[in-house]
Amino acid sequence: NLAREVKIRLKKLGYKVEVRQGDGYYGWNEHAPFDRVIITAAANHVPRPLLDQLKPGGKLILPLGNVRYSQNMTLIEKDSQGKMRTSQHGQVRFVPMVGAAQE
Repeated sequence: NLAREVKIRLKKLGYKVEVRQGDGYYGWNEHAPFDRVIITAAANHVPRPLLDQLKPGGKLILPLGNVRYSQNMTLIEKDSQGKMRTSQHGQVRFVPMVGAAQE
C-alpha cells in the first residue's frame, strides 16, 4: 500500500519518520500536542479533534468552506489560554476531505 511504500522510500533516503495511514480528521492523538497542523483537503468545518490536539501557541491551516466550489485558506492560531484566533488568506480550491469529515 502507499503508506508502506512511503515508509520504505523515506528510510532508504535516511529519514527517520513515522508513517500512519488513516482518517486524518481524527489527527494523531498519541503524538499530540502539535505545534503545527497542515490540512491539504477542503473541509466545510474545522475538525474538532485537530483543534484539541493543537498545543497553545500552535497553528492550524486548512482550506475551509464549500467543498464543491472554492474555499478560504484559513489560519487558526491557539493562544496560551487556548483561545482560537482565525484569519483568512485568499481563495483556493482543494479536493474535499473524505471520511468522517463528510458525516
